[in-house]
Amino acid sequence: MRPERGTFRLVYTGTLWNLTDIDPLVRSIEHLDTVHPELSSRLELVCVGRKTPEQLAVLNRLRTTSTRLVSIDYCDHSTALQWLHSASGLCLLLSNVPGADRVVPAKLFEYLAVRKDLLSICPAGETADIARRFFPHGQFAPSQLLQIGDWLQQRLIKVETASAELPVDDNALREFSRESQTERLAKVLNSLVASR
Repeated sequence: MRPERGTFRLVYTGTLWNLTDIDPLVRSIEHLDTVHPELSSRLELVCVGRKTPEQLAVLNRLRTTSTRLVSIDYCDHSTALQWLHSASGLCLLLSNVPGADRVVPAKLFEYLAVRKDLLSICPAGETADIARRFFPHGQFAPSQLLQIGDWLQQRLIKVETASAELPVDDNALREFSRESQTERLAKVLNSLVASR
């Protein structure tokens, strides 16, 4: 399941629909392919999960580029984890829709635990803040197509020397563990009970 030598495998897991629009990434790859097809040919985009017909149509535009597209329908969690661990980088998507600033997908924490390079394409808000905290150079708004393309280009140029696993501070990650989150919730509930 490892990527071919000289390939940067970017993996997205989850449903592609209007809240996780892949169009900004596809447009960035299309532009990169026009300008640097030799770099685009080093990219393998793996999308694991359900896709609406509209998102599948957007994704299939990549079939006319040098980028390799691997589109896998829904699979069990252990298989999705295998894809995450085989990645050179992970992709997190969140569309710029009303209320998105308060959405934090659970997969963000799973991605952080895998400790791979992260490309986060989402509007300003909670998700962007968390992603920027751990991967400050990989967080972009959906409208930043050239910057997304630059992020890809940098990784594709250095694909042979890219680190398989990135160091992420365990103490910082602990804040997002189920245990830590449950502890915080318990404190809030206890303070509410105590105030009565």
